[in-house]
Amino acid sequence: MARRILIVYGTTYGQTARIAHYIQDVLTSEGCEVVLEPADRWRADWNVHGYDAIVVGASLVVGHHQPSVAKFAAENRTALNRIPTAFFSVSASAAGTDPRAIAEVDRLINGFLAEAQWHPRTVEKIGGAIAYTRYSFPVRLAMKFIAWRNGGPTDTSRDHELTDWAQVRQFAMRVLGLVNATPAREPVPPG
Repeated sequence: MARRILIVYGTTYGQTARIAHYIQDVLTSEGCEVVLEPADRWRADWNVHGYDAIVVGASLVVGHHQPSVAKFAAENRTALNRIPTAFFSVSASAAGTDPRAIAEVDRLINGFLAEAQWHPRTVEKIGGAIAYTRYSFPVRLAMKFIAWRNGGPTDTSRDHELTDWAQVRQFAMRVLGLVNATPAREPVPPG
């Protein structure tokens, strides 16, 4: 029986969605059955039971992960703490080398998980993208300053992808390892 994995994600400019789809592709190629769902479309009456693992992803925007992801994690914390789970956080800062920026990303991730009262078995910070062409003027200026301060790309005439796809693949394989190290789930009875 194929192992079932649920991936729920939040995205603002689309990079977290691309990463979630890539994780889905990797896990599917390894024989898993993967359900992918944006957190802002998740309905409270949907069931998270019957999955061998759950992966949750969100991007950091202005110091916060998407509210829809926070809501999903809080509403499903009991199930999330019972089975193998993984969390990935996407941000431009995660791609950098500035120790202060990395420490801030860690602080924001830890705060998000503490507020949700969720303890995933693995957590990954993943470099996202700087989508200058899609930002409003004030956001573009702020992002250019942040990028400049952290040694990132400052050419605002184009977008910059910062995702390390090999890292994303390694994360997906860690998720697969968590799933394979856990006994298969019992089928959920109908009704």
